[in-house]
Amino acid sequence: PDVSPVNSLLVPSKPFADQNLTLMVPIYTGGRLQSVVRGAAARELAAKSMIDGSRADIALMVRTAYYRLLLADEMIKVAQARMDADNELVSNANQRLEAGKGIKADVDRAQAELADAERELTSTTTEKAKAALDLRAAMGVHLDSDFTESDVLAFTSTTGDVSSSLLQASRERPELLAARANASGARSDLSAAHGSLMPQVYGTAMGDAFSGQSMPSGKGGTLGLVISLPLFDSGQRRAQVARAAASLDRQDAQRRNIELQVANEVRQAWLDVQTADQNYATSESAVQAAQSSYDVIRMRVEAQKGILVERLDALTALTRAQANRAQALYDHAVAVARLQRAIGTY
Repeated sequence: PDVSPVNSLLVPSKPFADQNLTLMVPIYTGGRLQSVVRGAAARELAAKSMIDGSRADIALMVRTAYYRLLLADEMIKVAQARMDADNELVSNANQRLEAGKGIKADVDRAQAELADAERELTSTTTEKAKAALDLRAAMGVHLDSDFTESDVLAFTSTTGDVSSSLLQASRERPELLAARANASGARSDLSAAHGSLMPQVYGTAMGDAFSGQSMPSGKGGTLGLVISLPLFDSGQRRAQVARAAASLDRQDAQRRNIELQVANEVRQAWLDVQTADQNYATSESAVQAAQSSYDVIRMRVEAQKGILVERLDALTALTRAQANRAQALYDHAVAVARLQRAIGTY
């Protein structure tokens, strides 16, 4: 590029054939060719990093969909436990009514609660089916494909801290690596543009074979140097330098913005993880308290020292606490997955 050796021949007006082969080897280009190669390598690295970023997005999407499926499993367990308890309530109410120790209103109330429990179980089962469809779509498999989840939502403590995560994100976050590579490529482009202002020196070797009707056939070769001096180009090279400098400024600005964005996402992800940690601890305590309260009230009602409404209220509180714990487990799993995405791992 920018160096074009001219092979001039004196040829007759009658038909002729000529074959020329030219080999050029760069000797001095003012750093232009090296900069072009470095810029191309940097842009290749940027493209690969963006592919890694897309893979990380897909991994987060699949994980979130899978955790939603596991959440649906937990909600089905909660709904099934509530329905089992309501079945027991209906049975006990009928037994007390038959023994003359209860009233019809208690039976009706228990049956109404059982119907609502059945409705909730149906709804949560449907939500699981939808979650399974979303997971298949996220994985890119056929929506009729069959699979069985082998995990359950469980709390796992998160290791590390904000500082270590920021350091890891600085090393591994694909978008940040791509931004740095683009800035490096723009810097190489600027260096190449400056190099084009320098003389370009190439070694050349030429071989030529000629055949014509009015001239004797022949062949020969030439060795030499081709030197290109940028004396006057109407400001074209200077404009290329200015354009490359503007591109470098733009890429540096984008790199700084992405660095701020990555740091912000990591810090916010840690806040979400810490909040999820606290919410899980609170929900676990609430389940234990609600379970203890329900057990005591159930014994009181069975001993005819309490009324049915008390047991129903306790069961509602227990069901709500169990659902909140399942939601807390889901929120924590998703928060950890988003932290991994913010860092750049998948």
